[in-house]
Amino acid sequence: MVNFDCMYANRFCKRFRDYLALFFVCQVVACGPGANRDPKSTERKVAVLASPLNHQVLRYGDILPVQLKLDPKYLDQIDSIVLIINEKRKFLIDRDNPNAQLPLENMALGRASVLVRIHLNSRTQENKLAYIKILSNMVPLSYTYSTIASYPHNVQSYTQGLLWHNGFLYESTGQRGFSKLLKVDLATGQALQSHDLDKSLFGEGLALWKDRLIQLTWTSGLGLVYDLSSFAEKGKFSYPGEGWGLTTDGSHLIMSNGTNELAFLNPETFAKEHSIWVMDHKGEVDKLNELEFVEGEIWANYYEYEIYRIVRIDPKTGQVTGYIDLTGLIDKDRHESIDVLNGIAYDPVGKRLWVTGKYYPKLYQIEVLVAEDL
Repeated sequence: MVNFDCMYANRFCKRFRDYLALFFVCQVVACGPGANRDPKSTERKVAVLASPLNHQVLRYGDILPVQLKLDPKYLDQIDSIVLIINEKRKFLIDRDNPNAQLPLENMALGRASVLVRIHLNSRTQENKLAYIKILSNMVPLSYTYSTIASYPHNVQSYTQGLLWHNGFLYESTGQRGFSKLLKVDLATGQALQSHDLDKSLFGEGLALWKDRLIQLTWTSGLGLVYDLSSFAEKGKFSYPGEGWGLTTDGSHLIMSNGTNELAFLNPETFAKEHSIWVMDHKGEVDKLNELEFVEGEIWANYYEYEIYRIVRIDPKTGQVTGYIDLTGLIDKDRHESIDVLNGIAYDPVGKRLWVTGKYYPKLYQIEVLVAEDL
């Protein structure tokens, strides 16, 4: 019993000595240089951005409240305070009244950055950043349709772009190895002129600018320029990301890429000049596909199976003004290979509107009606 107790007593004493040594080491470290300092306490915080909050949701037409809380200890060190919206628009904020009320009418919808930059007389600066989301302030109107007439459409055409010019349809089709540029007779659906794309390319959106047809390709980042009369290739251009739909407002080419961004391109240089982000009162409206400019609005096919929708968009703000529901359009002509609704062509002279889709057997002339009018 004595030996047994001594053995455990020795073990206890050894462990106690180890713990005691560890305790003294910790104390030395704790009492050394920088001990008991909160690392953040050494950072100067001149201001706190009280408003807007990060990820705050606002609506077009709202007032953006900017509220900055300044530490009085640093007031005499502040040279200037600059408010920067989306890295471009700049406003000065008064140091003695560091608040601002900015109307959102002139701001693009979607995600926006709000940066407050405080310049100090020590030639340093402190930045406060928040991201906000600006939604549409209108509930989109609901529209439906009536079918006026139908015309033959090549059921093997994977329609990606469609437009009307001087009595003929011009169509861009997709799928690698099958992509084409076509001039089509409305009455028969027959191609009067055809140009095959390189087998590596997937044809997409199509627009007419002066005497040139401009065609996008999907993931190749390559745009193709053709002579309207001969379909002879006149040039190429590149763009980042994907190419989906293409149209023109008479001043720009307007391009979709599958997101809620619509890019406005210079039609001569193809450089992007600005973008809008398409939003309704609930959030982003993406999957925007084939485009057409109709009576001052951008109309976009919505890319989704079994959803037959055209989105009407304000080209200045990106607000969705309405949704056209084309449910039932293809019911009588449906077949096994039918794909999504895609293809809008508008005749501004005759005020005629046609729609079709990928592998659709028909092209439909429709009239758009406010839903409650039926």
